[in-house]
Amino acid sequence: MKPYYECHLTFYLPVKGSGDDLERLTGWKFSQIDGDPVLGKGIKSYLTKIYKHTETAGQVRSHIEKIKHQLESVFDIRSIREKIEVVIYDNRAQEVID
Repeated sequence: MKPYYECHLTFYLPVKGSGDDLERLTGWKFSQIDGDPVLGKGIKSYLTKIYKHTETAGQVRSHIEKIKHQLESVFDIRSIREKIEVVIYDNRAQEVID
């Protein structure tokens, strides 16, 4: 398996946006959890996208900055965390990135 990037933007979902709206605008996958292991209690919203290893870390970072700008300008959403992980093993990885 080749490494890949898994990117997450974390934010609080405002009243004027929905997960479907965010997915349509960004092309990223929307999800929510109640109680983030790092950020603590409360409902947090996430946008997640996977990039193949052929992208550079700089290119992936540029994609995140573009999405952050879209969220701010269209929905007035400010991220509370941006994360890029390099995944070197995931037993479901082929299903996710192929």
